[in-house]
Amino acid sequence: MVSQNKNFITTAELAEYLGVSLSYVYKLSFYNKLPKYCPGNKLVWFKRSEVDEWLTKHRIASEEEVSSEAELMVYKSRRGAL
Repeated sequence: MVSQNKNFITTAELAEYLGVSLSYVYKLSFYNKLPKYCPGNKLVWFKRSEVDEWLTKHRIASEEEVSSEAELMVYKSRRGAL
């Protein structure tokens, strides 16, 4: 289990934290999709707060949110045409 009070976590701990395979974390790391720290000798560390921030930036809106936004845009465009 990953300790909640650690600021930096290893690749294996990150896989556990995200609930994904270790190979998927390696892939994200290799393609620089995640912020990481590499102090040398193939060591890779991830800052938990930066991983959490990365996760929140990749949010996908629900269908309801998209629909509401579209309705608002249509309303505003019609209102501006009057």
